[in-house]
Amino acid sequence: MMELKEILKELKINQDQLIILAILTGTDYNNGGVKGIGPKTALKLVQKHKSFDNLFKELKPDFNWKQIYAVFKSMPIMKNYQIKFKDVNEEKIIKILVDKHDFNQERVEKMLSRFRKKPKEQKGLGDFS
Repeated sequence: MMELKEILKELKINQDQLIILAILTGTDYNNGGVKGIGPKTALKLVQKHKSFDNLFKELKPDFNWKQIYAVFKSMPIMKNYQIKFKDVNEEKIIKILVDKHDFNQERVEKMLSRFRKKPKEQKGLGDFS
């Protein structure tokens, strides 16, 4: 699990800089990012430049970084959610991996068999005597 606050502290950046770092390296909205900029260089750039306008003016990307930044800043945040774990849908997994993406059926079924095994029940304190 990744904790945002810990990551920002470790990288010595804020959340806005993290968004810019993502835009530099590539997102769903600008696949590939800025040509020639990898994660390490992007981190150095966001740590160095206080003005994102100047940074992108210098780099001259072939996309509108402000538009992408605005999308990330305006995304709705759901605070009340619940994570539910359901049983594995083996039929659907086989259909996607084997039928659609040509995975080896025997290997997929072997991996799925691991999910079929029931977890051992936890022993009580009385079971250890």
